[in-house]
Amino acid sequence: MRPKSAIRIPARNALVAVLLLALAPGSASGGKAPDPQTLRSDHPYRVTVELTEGRFAGWGYGSNPSKQTLDCVLFLREIVRELAERTGQDVPRSAERTLLIAGIDYAEAGRRLRLREPQRRRFRDDASFEQAHSKWRIAVLDKLVETKDPQIRGVQTALVEAGLGHAVAPEDIRAGDFVQYWYRSKKLGRWLGHSGVIGEIKPNGRIVLWGAHLSILADPDHPDRKAEHGGVGPSIPIRIRPDHMYPVRWGPAPE
Repeated sequence: MRPKSAIRIPARNALVAVLLLALAPGSASGGKAPDPQTLRSDHPYRVTVELTEGRFAGWGYGSNPSKQTLDCVLFLREIVRELAERTGQDVPRSAERTLLIAGIDYAEAGRRLRLREPQRRRFRDDASFEQAHSKWRIAVLDKLVETKDPQIRGVQTALVEAGLGHAVAPEDIRAGDFVQYWYRSKKLGRWLGHSGVIGEIKPNGRIVLWGAHLSILADPDHPDRKAEHGGVGPSIPIRIRPDHMYPVRWGPAPE
């Protein structure tokens, strides 16, 4: 049954009660009161909590839903599908591919960015070629991130192009916004991406992000500590660089 006026809060996750404050008047970014309709059953934050505590409760981090694992973009795809179903809208397959950042034409991007693709004939064996090709793909992706190409904006580009959402500035984010962001890994020397649904914006600017997390899932009993494993739920409070952050809000832009 679709909920109407209240969100059921599971007793085992007291953090949900805290995060609901992010939707109360005066708690949005910049002290702005949210729209009076933000607590409808089709609000992204409400749907995210419902699915996290219901259908995906106890799921791990990975990319195989048949084994009850989801990665960050697969999790967002499920939220978007649920929202679309509740609001009587369709999610084009092209939008899902964009959300999953699965539609990048690396050959075209490489030519455009002047990053020459390795040719098999120049390598003595398949292993050497595959290694070189993998490094080339990483170089192309890194350059796309650095140039802020729409192809790496994931859910933002997907929802805007499908007419399901509108982009918002990083300084205007609020609970319920979807976000794709990128960060530079010092260990790997490359850009890595992550995505989720904003649950709470702390006074110090850190964000609690609901989604599928490999390493920043919050311990249910200690929200500021990392869980011992990955999975679906809220993150510990994290800081996201605004220059590589791509938020999008469900629904049309206000006139």
